[in-house]
Amino acid sequence: MKQENNIESKIDNIEKMNKKLLLSLEFLRDNINEKKSLEAEETNLKIIKTLIYILDEIDNINKFAIDTGNQELVNNINGVQKNIKKNLIGINVEEIPTANEIFDNKIHKCVQVIESSNEDKFKIVNVIKKGYKYNGNVIRPAEVIATK
Repeated sequence: MKQENNIESKIDNIEKMNKKLLLSLEFLRDNINEKKSLEAEETNLKIIKTLIYILDEIDNINKFAIDTGNQELVNNINGVQKNIKKNLIGINVEEIPTANEIFDNKIHKCVQVIESSNEDKFKIVNVIKKGYKYNGNVIRPAEVIATK
């Protein structure tokens, strides 16, 4: 009888230790998965920022094409921009709206203010650098000129 109680006690202790080990393993697995997820997100953000830099360069080329009156180049660049932006939307990257918008310091960065009696107060009148969101979070605010 005493030996049976001793064996049952040992089995009970083994079961308790097994449960603790399983919980520890689950905790470790969750931490590893979370770390992998954070590392993947950091990598995604680096890639997205690189793509945004490329879009900035394409915008500069587009401005040059417009200034020089090269309509064929403008048309080609517009097609490239449209394809890139479509693909960025597919990975939850979106351009921050600025056209006919009122300045919002959560998504815009005002780099210049101008006086205007024709426009609404704080209306964005020009974009210096486009801004972008990733998964709804601002990764770069739009740099704008707004009215006073």
